Amino acid sequence: MQSEQTAGAGTVAEQVFLERDELLDALALGDVVATANARLARSLLADYERRMLAKGRTAWATPALLPLTGWLQDRYAEAAMRADAPLPRLLSAEQEEQVWAAIIREDGDALLRIDATARRARAAWKLLHDWQLDLADRRFDFNENSSAFGKWARRFRERCRAQELASEADLPALLRSVIPGGGCTVPERLLLVGFYEREPGLEALAAALRAAGCLVKWVAMSAVSSRTRCLRADDAKHEMALASAWARRLLQADPQTRIGIVAPDLGQIRAALDHALRKTLAPGTLHPALPRGPRCAIIDAFIETGGNFIDTANVYAGGRSEEIIGRALKDR
Repeated sequence: MQSEQTAGAGTVAEQVFLERDELLDALALGDVVATANARLARSLLADYERRMLAKGRTAWATPALLPLTGWLQDRYAEAAMRADAPLPRLLSAEQEEQVWAAIIREDGDALLRIDATARRARAAWKLLHDWQLDLADRRFDFNENSSAFGKWARRFRERCRAQELASEADLPALLRSVIPGGGCTVPERLLLVGFYEREPGLEALAAALRAAGCLVKWVAMSAVSSRTRCLRADDAKHEMALASAWARRLLQADPQTRIGIVAPDLGQIRAALDHALRKTLAPGTLHPALPRGPRCAIIDAFIETGGNFIDTANVYAGGRSEEIIGRALKDR
């Protein structure tokens, strides 16, 4: 383990470099671990469980391991239970996006894709809080897009205040206000893992926790040997093709290898990415003359048991749902 002291937010924050096993040791000792994302939390939890099984354990206490957002939500729920007066009601991600969508819709720009724009506005609102930016800053009028966001953000803030609502982006500031008075439980040790950037909002929360007696450490996972390449893609489709080709080369070299492809906004591109991977790794599954397989067998069984309604859409199965269903029915 290596450590260093770095100044920030008027305090001294300790940063440590831990091996994965050292982090699992800390969890076993009762340290609270908050990760930068859910994927890292799942990975660490899986490693912890494998360690327990390797030791012959059949039961063990769940480690205090959560994505930071989940940990903040738990602390805020606790603060709301303890508070003498009601705290603002925390919106879920879906509820918050609906508020943004309503505000954008009121603006009357028919050219906007409301749901997608609402998601981007919510992400921008979180960035604004993370970096403690001021909506009154005249730079929000730099161009049409930033000006529109500034207008929507002010309406969002006013609506939340009027209806006593809070967004996920508000959590660090809200907790900073209740921690000094004992409004929520403060752990003895908190390890913040996987944060490549320390936004001022999170630094301020860490400072409040330290002032309340919590030992806060920023943890960087010790690096593993790797080789990095940066490729330029013309567009998203080209990027998917490059990723698929990379995966194919790795599998050709070692069919048992494990491969991970990180895709931002996976929910929006799942069908296109699935098609790109199939085209490169299993092109036979896309061939129009593919013999009757599992999909057709499912349809056969559905019809034979009396089913007579099949919902299709041009966004299912990489955009080929209607073709697949139609061919399966024609070949019966």
